[in-house]
Amino acid sequence: MRFFLFVSKLVLMKKVKKKEKCFFKKIIRVLLYIVVFIFLYGIVVLWPIKTVIPKLLTGNQLILFTNENEARPCGGFLTAFGTVSLFPFEFELKNVYHFEKPSFGKTEFPLSKVAPTMKFWDLGTTSNLSMCAKKFQMAYEEVTDLDVKNVILVDFETIEAVATLLGTFDIEGESVQGRALFSLLSRKAANIDRHDETALDNRKKVAANVGKTLIKKGLRNPLVLLEITRLIRDRLEKGALFMEDISPNIEKQANDFSVTEWNLGGGKSSRVLKKNFKISAREESLGEWEIVVDFLVEHQGGENEPISQFWKGGFEIQFPSFLGGQNFFVEHSLKPGEKFQKTFREKYIGDLSEVSFSIFRPRGQKLFLDVSIALFPEKVFEKATFETRDGLGHFFSELEEVRKIFAWTEKLDQNAPFVTLHEVIKKEGLTKDLKNIFNESSFLAEIHFNEKVVLKPSFSAILFDRDFENTKITEHPQLKTYKLLSDNKTLIIGFSQEVKQLNERFYLQLFGIEDLFGNQYLTQKRTLIPR
Repeated sequence: MRFFLFVSKLVLMKKVKKKEKCFFKKIIRVLLYIVVFIFLYGIVVLWPIKTVIPKLLTGNQLILFTNENEARPCGGFLTAFGTVSLFPFEFELKNVYHFEKPSFGKTEFPLSKVAPTMKFWDLGTTSNLSMCAKKFQMAYEEVTDLDVKNVILVDFETIEAVATLLGTFDIEGESVQGRALFSLLSRKAANIDRHDETALDNRKKVAANVGKTLIKKGLRNPLVLLEITRLIRDRLEKGALFMEDISPNIEKQANDFSVTEWNLGGGKSSRVLKKNFKISAREESLGEWEIVVDFLVEHQGGENEPISQFWKGGFEIQFPSFLGGQNFFVEHSLKPGEKFQKTFREKYIGDLSEVSFSIFRPRGQKLFLDVSIALFPEKVFEKATFETRDGLGHFFSELEEVRKIFAWTEKLDQNAPFVTLHEVIKKEGLTKDLKNIFNESSFLAEIHFNEKVVLKPSFSAILFDRDFENTKITEHPQLKTYKLLSDNKTLIIGFSQEVKQLNERFYLQLFGIEDLFGNQYLTQKRTLIPR
């Protein structure tokens, strides 16, 4: 009996141990699944920004937050900045006035209109993002003695887009959603004691804390991270988020038209300015173009400080090198509801299709385009980077990318010219000069062509009496003189005629005519009736 009990205990102990081992294996298996899932999820989340990760692994990253609602060439007035290091992890953001005392030489035009010396926040004076980032990096390293590996430019629209994905969150006790973030921060920065130095120094501290809030909320919402990384990828491609060697190289090119807004005391009003850039390029004669540029700015906001207020600043308008590369600075101020317009006229001699001009806007700045290109009549567009219909091209839209290229190929006229009007006219209706030319002609015909033509030395005209009305009189009037008028589309021909035949039909045939492209007029019979 005891032996049986002993054997039973051994068997039970083995079963318990087997169960413990199975349970332990299940835990290991679950943990392994979790690790694999996290690993795969991390790959999926980080895949859109896979080119960015290696740049962030080592060294200090200088992050610059620019506010495109206070427009400057580099993307906007500097709002906050800070450094991020992953190994060891350190993250610090400071408001824009942290480096208030150091100056970096005399200010460049047009900032010289509002300040004598260059401060750290004023260094975004170029739309060349690589150069802009380098200027901030050199200044930061000079002040802090900290080596910076990369500079990252972040615009406010990106922050708002990320905040929108994260939903509602709290800022200093106030609940806010992404699209309302700018308004809230602007009002908090403006609502301070302006005679208190501490309050002034810390008035943008709330903006510096937003980044930390977004990061924490993002880490607590892993399902949103994939959308955020895709957003970051898209913003990097457009230059709204800028990293050297990752983002495209954004800078003005030689054949760019460009419009750059300089907000020089207009507060946050750049967001309510509508800037319209209209270009009308018309080929008036072969290889001779008239180019009219209209720049219209409308202040669409109301009296809503600090979101919409009196705007003060200027617009730098640069023409492409093929038009001389002139650079105009238009200084202006706009109250809510006001607008102003500036018009430029240029001539260009040459083949504009070989130029492939483009229109450039700096990072973060909005620009609405209205571009029309009219080829010389009878030319047609073969291929183009814009909508076309026969010889007219058009682009009408907000400029989504930083540059829109206008390139095309043309197909020359291959159609023969033809007559659109042919009638007998009276000498009394002619001008004095034409009366002198056709003084000895008794039968006058006016011929209109669909396009401009030239008369070859072999030009001739024949009238043939059809004997339609007066069968007893057969006379073929003889060519006396002719004149192609200055429009190159109207031809007046004078014939000599012995006997007038009213209501008779005459066949007119023309020879030795071609259009400006060398296409020969195909001789056809056209009926003339003197009435």
